[in-house]
Formats: sequence, C-alpha cells, structure tokens
Amino acid sequence: MGDSKGVSREDIPGIEDIKPVALQVLESGRSRSLASFESETAKRLGLTSAQRAFCVTGSSSALFSNRFEKARLELHRDGMIEYPARGKVRLGDRGQASAKSELETEPDQAPEAGMRVPEGGAAAEPSDESPAMRDKPDAGATSQQATGECGSGSYEGGITSLPSIERSEPKTGSIIALVLAAVGLALSFTGVLSLVGALCGAVSLGFFVHDRRKKPSSSGLTAPKATLALGICSVVLGVMVALGGAASGGVHNEAQQPSSSSVQQEPKTVEAPEEHELDFVVQSDEELAPASVTVIVSGTQTDGVKVSERHEAAVGKTYTLACSPGRYSFEIDASSLAVGEVLLKADRVECSFDGLKDRTVSIKIVQDAEAMQARAAQEEAERQKAEEEAAAAAAAATAEQEAAAAAEREAAAAAAASAADDRGGDTVYLTKTGEKYHRDGCSSLRKSKIPTTRSEAEARGYEPCKNCRP
Repeated sequence: MGDSKGVSREDIPGIEDIKPVALQVLESGRSRSLASFESETAKRLGLTSAQRAFCVTGSSSALFSNRFEKARLELHRDGMIEYPARGKVRLGDRGQASAKSELETEPDQAPEAGMRVPEGGAAAEPSDESPAMRDKPDAGATSQQATGECGSGSYEGGITSLPSIERSEPKTGSIIALVLAAVGLALSFTGVLSLVGALCGAVSLGFFVHDRRKKPSSSGLTAPKATLALGICSVVLGVMVALGGAASGGVHNEAQQPSSSSVQQEPKTVEAPEEHELDFVVQSDEELAPASVTVIVSGTQTDGVKVSERHEAAVGKTYTLACSPGRYSFEIDASSLAVGEVLLKADRVECSFDGLKDRTVSIKIVQDAEAMQARAAQEEAERQKAEEEAAAAAAAATAEQEAAAAAEREAAAAAAASAADDRGGDTVYLTKTGEKYHRDGCSSLRKSKIPTTRSEAEARGYEPCKNCRP
C-alpha cells in the first residue's frame, strides 16, 4: 500500500482482494457490528488512516468504504455472510463450510543438489555439492598438492587424476522442514485450521526422515533437531484440537442458530468482546407510578438509517436495543402516564452512542407539579362559580317567596274587605308597621294600605288615627 501522503486509487484494495480478508475477520463465527467489521478488515489489509479516508475527485465517500460495501453485498448474495440482527453480521452457512474445508496446500520441494560436469566433457550428472562449494577444495587436498603427493586416483607414467573434494550439504530442505513444523504448531492452536497444522507437522517429519536416510553415516542430522520436536507436537496437538472441536460441534452449532422467536425475546445475546450495547431503563420514585409505560425510541444511525421504535417497558427493568452507533432520543408516551388523580411526566432524553463502550439511558418519571397546581386552580374557580350561582338561585327563590307571601296577604285583606262590605261594616285601613287604623285618604297610608273592618281592627288591638278620625 502507499504512504499516508500521495495516496492514489491503486493503493486501495479491489473488491476481490477484500472478500477473503473479510471472511477471515468472521472466521470465529461470532456476530460483529458493521462498523467493527469494516474497521477490522481495513486493519488486516494494513491500510493507513489516509488510505481509508481517500476519496475520488467529486465524491464525498471514501473509496475503500464503497468497495468494502460492494464486497459485503456480494458475499451476502453468495450466502457467505448473513445478518442475524439489525446492524450485525456473521459468517453464513456457506462461509462456515468453506472455512472448515479450507486446507493449506503443501509447499513445493526445493532442489536439493546442484549439477557438476566431470572432466573430459562427460554428460552432466547430479552433484551433492552446493554452487558455493564447487571451487573450494578441502584441507586434505590442499595439503597433498602442496607436498607433491598424489591421492588415491594417481597412476604411474605421469597421469594423475584430481582427488574428489568433499562438499557441504545444501540447507534448503532443512529450512523448509523447520518452517513447516513451526507453522503447523501455530495452526494447531487456531481450532478451525488444526487439521492443516497437523498436516504441516506430518510433512515436516517427512522431510526429517528423508534427510536422515540420505545421510545415515553423517555425524549430525541435516535437518535441525528442533524439526523433530516441533513436528511431533504439531501433529499431536492438531489432531487433539480437531477431535475436541468435532465432539462439541453439534452443541456449538445449536447455540449459533437460535430460533427467530427467541432472538426478539432475549434482551442480551452473546457478542464478540469488542461489541458494546445501548440499554435504557425507566425509573420512578412515585408510589402511584404505572407498572409499565410505552417508550418511543427514535434517531439516526451513523450510516444515515432512520430508527423509530416503540417498546413496552416495565418500571425498574433494563432493556437492550439492537442499535448501531448513532444519535437517539427517548421519550414516554403521555397516554401511558395517566394514573388516577396524580399527574406524571417524563422529560425527553437525548443520547449519542458511539459503539466504543456500553451506554445506559435512564428515563425518570416524576410528578408534574405545575400541571397539578393548574388543575387545582381550575377546580377552585369552578367551585366558586358554582357557589355564586347557588347563592343567586337561593336569593331569587327567597324574593319569589316574599313576593308570594305579600300577594297572599293582600289577597287576604281584599277578601276581608269584601266580606266586611258584604256584612255592611265600616272599612278602615291598616299599615304594616303602625298600631292605628285609618280612613281612606289618610296621609299615613302612603307606604302601605291594608283594608279591614273596624270591628276586626279593634279586635286585633288597633286604635283609631287621631288625624283622620275614622
């Protein structure tokens, strides 16, 4: 990849280069969030921050993000990955089958010997010497040439053949065997590729046996002695891990594939260690608070997806949301807060969730004091109005009763006067407050005038007026 400066399109991996690395990120079988999936893939590809942020001229989105999104869509279309929940991704059935069947191919064996041409132009034949040792005679040959002595190949008559020169064995096969043993031991710990590790260990042991048979009389083995120990360990460990994984494979697969109904009911699922959760809890100190309320969750994820959900939540219980990083708001439906005569309220809570740590949002239900005071004032005003209306109605009834009584008295007086006239007696007049009876036309009758007979007035204790002299 290119440096952080001067990044170009050629420095960004292609879609086909991204796919295998993305499958390696999910090879553990656990679910990951989309953001961590992309971040881990870029990390394994060795991308710098400048390469991840590189944008093509005229585009506002990063080129790597666009290619990663296309690679993810193609993997999902081919059944290699799946989405178990909103914002989550894991290896699909085909991806798991591909990861289990993937075996590392055996490396090609390097040539073990060079070629030398004997004197006299004979045909080339294999040689045990390395090219670096062809022109380097051993110490014995040098000593014989210096003293003028001939080796075992000399003949009388002046014809002498050069003695054979001991050459060192090439190291290529030994290094391959050691590397295979080390790689096999490392792969044996992975679980998924434990059989590949055992195979590498077996190949390294094959190299070891081959070198041992090739030089049985040599003072030291051609392959390092560490090859034998590492190869045996990788074979034994790889087979043991593979058998243990096969024994627990059925239980593991059942745990990896829960039913669709249980996924929605369980508040928390087993996630990768780097995954974090967004929780909310409804709290209240009021005695008359409802047992459960309706919580409305709305917001926008970092990828622009809108979220709007309603949850029935019991007071005091914590709930986990399957949400990706983004900004969310929590509020309680007012209709679920109506309980008896007490008025309750819950303020709207804003939350920013970055997915880097767990976050719990607390929604507090409290008594709405202002609404309670307003309702009390309204009830008092209605009570006073009712009392005033009742007092006015009582006063009107009293006035009607007094008017009816006065009408009855006047009617009684008129009846009495009529009866007196019928009997032929004198008619006199009484007042409401006076103790005299008067003649018609007397000045004392200006305020009240009640007709009666003289005999009845005198019988009731009234005396004649001294002014009108009735």
